[in-house]
Amino acid sequence: MPLILSLTQDEDGDIWAIGPEGLFQVRNGELHPTPQPDVHPTCCTVTGGRLLVGGENPGIARRLPDGAWEAGWRDGVTAQIVCLAPGPDRVQGSLLAGTSGGGVLRSTNHGRHWQVCNFGLHDFDLLCLAWAPLQPAGQWPPLEVVFAGTGTGVYRSPNGGRGWKQSAGPTTPVLALAVSPDYHTGGTVLAGAEGDG
Repeated sequence: MPLILSLTQDEDGDIWAIGPEGLFQVRNGELHPTPQPDVHPTCCTVTGGRLLVGGENPGIARRLPDGAWEAGWRDGVTAQIVCLAPGPDRVQGSLLAGTSGGGVLRSTNHGRHWQVCNFGLHDFDLLCLAWAPLQPAGQWPPLEVVFAGTGTGVYRSPNGGRGWKQSAGPTTPVLALAVSPDYHTGGTVLAGAEGDG
């Protein structure tokens, strides 16, 4: 059985899995290999009706409707992509990518073009990303909250990944993050940290 690092589901209900051995479509409980361009794939997600694969080279690739792949422009960052996180408003096209050593990349066009967004970030080795749900209409100030797990703790961005501030909490590697569906009223974020539980 292949090692699976990331799962995603597209708008048609198809489930995709990716790991060091490649990309797989899950059908009837079985993994079916699907060609993809990355040498060392690590993550996948769906945004704007397109499947995206992250990894080492080309870094981020988008699957086109005809099954061909195109590489996303990455603002000069060559670090491996380790995680992808589409924003909660899938129509808007906001998407973040975490890298191993290059910090955070942000796209506003479903992954075609990316720009570095490391303002306030002191640890450029990302391990995970998690968006809060959309803020209820009428709440002020308007926020697009996203969290980043790094080797030295959790960072929070109130503006969709454009700027970051380290949060109180674990100072060890944060391997997983989960944001409560009622985050904007309860504020709950769970972090799975190495050594801290």
